[in-house]
Amino acid sequence: MHYFAYNDNLKREIIRARIGKAEFAGKAVLFGYALCFDSMGYADITESGGAKVFGAIYGVSAEQAGMLAKFEGEPVIGKRKSIEVECEGKKISAFTFERIEKTRQKRPLENYLGQLCDGLIEAGWEKSEIDSAKRVAGYLF
Repeated sequence: MHYFAYNDNLKREIIRARIGKAEFAGKAVLFGYALCFDSMGYADITESGGAKVFGAIYGVSAEQAGMLAKFEGEPVIGKRKSIEVECEGKKISAFTFERIEKTRQKRPLENYLGQLCDGLIEAGWEKSEIDSAKRVAGYLF
């Protein structure tokens, strides 16, 4: 199965520490959603017309998907969401997680945002996409 990472799970070292070896499949875009940060400063997504979220696709097993669900606080804090993303020019079905309760945005800690941005770099995204995440987080104007 395919997992779309848009948070600090983008960083290969972090996802490996959380679920073991996951196969990087490529950089991916989720259309119709925007990156945001919750009241604790953690990345989330929200539906938003012409917006897009930059991330990466990882191939994971059902067991690893369960580990991710536990880490994301399913079913209390986060919920699994079936989505379609564009990965390396192809549309693919995937899953990701979003917060159940949408809360007021808080600026993330620099370390957390740094891990997210490092993951975008590892996935092959350009400076403009990385700057987009920094702008949403309130670190770039």
